[in-house]
Amino acid sequence: MRLVSAFVLFAVSLPAPRAQVELVNPNPSTAPVTRKYAVMVWDSVRERVVLFGGQEDLAAYHNDTWEWDGTRWTERQPLHRPPAREDHMMAFDSVRGRVVLFGGHDVNVRFLNDTWEWDGVDWHPMAPATVPFARAYGAMAFDPVRQLVVMYGGVDSATREIGETWEWNGTNWRPRFPYREPGRRTQHAMCWDPVRQRVVLYGGQTNESGWFADQWEYDGINWVNATTTPAGPAMSDLRMVYDTHRSRLVLWGGRSQPASSAWERDGDTWVQRTIPPPLPTDRHAHTMAFDEVRGEVVIFGGYDGGEVRYGDTWVYRPVAPASAASFGHGCGGPTSVPPALSLADGQRPWLGDTLAWRVRGDTPANLAVLSLGVSRTTWRGASLPADLGAFGMSGCELLDSSDVLLSMQVSAQGADLAMPIPVWRELNRVELYAQALVFDPASNPAGAVTTGGVALRFGSR
Repeated sequence: MRLVSAFVLFAVSLPAPRAQVELVNPNPSTAPVTRKYAVMVWDSVRERVVLFGGQEDLAAYHNDTWEWDGTRWTERQPLHRPPAREDHMMAFDSVRGRVVLFGGHDVNVRFLNDTWEWDGVDWHPMAPATVPFARAYGAMAFDPVRQLVVMYGGVDSATREIGETWEWNGTNWRPRFPYREPGRRTQHAMCWDPVRQRVVLYGGQTNESGWFADQWEYDGINWVNATTTPAGPAMSDLRMVYDTHRSRLVLWGGRSQPASSAWERDGDTWVQRTIPPPLPTDRHAHTMAFDEVRGEVVIFGGYDGGEVRYGDTWVYRPVAPASAASFGHGCGGPTSVPPALSLADGQRPWLGDTLAWRVRGDTPANLAVLSLGVSRTTWRGASLPADLGAFGMSGCELLDSSDVLLSMQVSAQGADLAMPIPVWRELNRVELYAQALVFDPASNPAGAVTTGGVALRFGSR
């Protein structure tokens, strides 16, 4: 059966969503008080968002620590904590499992240059031999390849914009002097792009030049101007994250545009997304982090540029998220481990993508077939998983309904199959199940073994 025919079989009459992304207020029963210029980061070790500090009003600056687990906010009560502040910079060091905090300013507008680390239990004051001078309104991101926190820009205690690059290695700060750099700026955004393998900087402002629409990438040696044509929106006081599920940069909020707007960089193009109401009130000085477990951007707080501070929580996410998850188990021969079926590079079944199926094992494959089914519970009236021992495949199970069989390309590395997904809205939320059958004459009387299964749920970016 041709692959396009297979998708005709799997497409069902589901209504297409009015929009592909949405903003949802989960209305948690407990949350941090209203504030602006707090900072959040994603803690990938403990799998939660961490928020610190911010300004409630001119007389109330905070030094509280909160964590968001996807459902609720929990205030932590560490023995030690940094002094209250706003406009500070934070990044999560995923190698050392620590949130790194630097600078900001306090209620007396005293600019700070202290360094703290949060280990999930307590805040620890650090004592580096070299310290950047005090600053606020800059940005930081962690480079997991070089295992360094990168900090750029901001303003100093005389409110002069800064154009400096610094790196934190867990012990000390080191100034860098790249040949090329973005130039002086403040209120920009930075994050790590795992596809480009670069720290990415976007936007910001100076008093002389106004708002920027440029994008820069740092490779550890130099900053490279990676501004697209056409460029994205010119803005400052914005927030940016990298959505690892949908493989794109996401901007939301900020000055110089309606702050409820969302922009995404897909490849080399910035696209403004359409979001159905209800929407958050326009704002800037909010904070954002990407929840890598649930595949959503978490947004908190901010203000309207005047007297109003916000304390609401929103999540930005696809209406129909794609997912891929393993289930069941495979079977091997007497002296071999079961072959494994997977998608390349943690892929998910987004409409318009091409899935790269892989079968890998410790024995060469002579022939391999990918089985696709609409069910993982029944096959021709029988229950699944079904024991294949009666067919000479002891220890093997049939895991899907095998509605379509596709031959895979065999090589010395294993077996592969490229499976393009059509952009059919009817496929949104459709579930499909996959398993591979690998022919191995030495394995058992049937000469074949199976992999575990992969459950797919199709979605739109």
